[in-house]
Amino acid sequence: MKRLALLALLLAACSPPDPTDPAHAARLAEFDAEYARATREIPATLRATVEPTARDMRGRTIEDDIARWVFSEQSRRGIDNYRRLANKNESEAERAAYNLAVELFNAEVARAWQVRFYWSKQLPAAFWRRYWQVFFEANGIPVPAPEPRLLVAEAPILAALEIGDFARANSLAPALNAALRDSIADATSRLSKERKTARFLFAPRKTPCGKPVPPAPRQKRAKFVDGETVETFYPQAALKRHEEGSTVLRMRIDRSGCATAVAIVVHSGIRELDAAAVQWFEAARFSPATLASEPVESELDMKVHFKLEESGPE
Repeated sequence: MKRLALLALLLAACSPPDPTDPAHAARLAEFDAEYARATREIPATLRATVEPTARDMRGRTIEDDIARWVFSEQSRRGIDNYRRLANKNESEAERAAYNLAVELFNAEVARAWQVRFYWSKQLPAAFWRRYWQVFFEANGIPVPAPEPRLLVAEAPILAALEIGDFARANSLAPALNAALRDSIADATSRLSKERKTARFLFAPRKTPCGKPVPPAPRQKRAKFVDGETVETFYPQAALKRHEEGSTVLRMRIDRSGCATAVAIVVHSGIRELDAAAVQWFEAARFSPATLASEPVESELDMKVHFKLEESGPE
């Protein structure tokens, strides 16, 4: 009798779990609910990330990437197949299917958030070609071919995106952003030098001048003294889009040190930044240039930097 009882105990221990095991059924129900929620809500969240018509460096929209890389038909088919096997729970392979379904699901969710990060955080890298074009168009000159350093930085990102490796693309984006920043900065400096003697239409000052600032002895050029920081005027929309740039201003400084008028010598290519640079001009204070120790009216060119890490006049 004891032997029969022991044998029954051993057989019970080796028997597969009951397919109706409540714990297993609860796991499946939880998975199904999360799977349904994710496939419904994640694409909607991604679509709200950027304008649906916005096109990145590949000429693709976020809808294109959602269709190809976020719970695609092929991915769903793989998850669904494993999920059907997991429903039986009658063998080791079938029980392992649940883990594989969860693994595939988690990989899809992770890639979806990398897609979102690419379109919303790694900026302006995704749209660098548009910024390159707009900068030159804003300054009224033909758009040149992109510099080699930009193409070199872009190439591995394109390769990563082609195979859906958005994590790698995101890790490479800062190098492209740096290349774009340097290329635009160099172009800004070249244009500023070329336009030193060019004539521009000045806009009058809109706010009253502050207290006059006396010139320093033998000060041949007007000089920036103080004022609000450039960060104070950084447009929120530009910050959200991670936009940087420099606007070169030409200011008329009268004998009291008041900047009475301003003209844009070089546009940043971003309208909000140009407008913010003019706002900064209104708050800045200068000391006048002198001639034979007497203050005189003069013009002063300054580059106003809007940089996410550090901003300021130059």
